[in-house]
Amino acid sequence: MHEATLAENILDIALDAAKQNHASKIFKVGLTLGEMAGVEVEALTLAFDVLKKDTAADSAELVI
Repeated sequence: MHEATLAENILDIALDAAKQNHASKIFKVGLTLGEMAGVEVEALTLAFDVLKKDTAADSAELVI
């Protein structure tokens, strides 16, 4: 699933940014997708929600 890989990469970037900025919690992750991206938004959101468990982004909202 293409979206699961994208969600994993997005989460990794957010967690790295939080670590670099000494943040212990992530509240929101913003993402802009172009019309031609070919990304299934529901699948991406579901994958993100599964992957964020037990991380600093556990309660983060993915805003697309």
